[in-house]
Amino acid sequence: MPRNARPWFSAEKGWWMVHLGGKKVRLAKGKANKKEAERRFRELLFMRDANPAPESAEHTVASVIDLYLGHASKRYAARTLYERRLILQSFAEAHGFRKVNDKDCLPFHLTSWLDAHPEWKSD
Repeated sequence: MPRNARPWFSAEKGWWMVHLGGKKVRLAKGKANKKEAERRFRELLFMRDANPAPESAEHTVASVIDLYLGHASKRYAARTLYERRLILQSFAEAHGFRKVNDKDCLPFHLTSWLDAHPEWKSD
């Protein structure tokens, strides 16, 4: 049985770290920032649990955006991808927790979010 992930301090790098999803993740810089590292760790665990795997049958708005960005990274220039990521990140922060189904994610959510950003309208 694998061990549960928990933050640890890397003296070599000077960061609080954790192994999540087979990767080392930096949580907070400096040994004195243990509380910040623990807060960031809880946030990462929440995000991991809230977003299903790509092969899952149930998706959230955030997981669909992640799938799209993975697809787009092979097809668009770095600048275009950067701009799309900024806009989609904003939408994910507002509605990323919603499940993509007939009840939780409605067209109204997208249109009201777009209406809240009139500076994005083009000629």
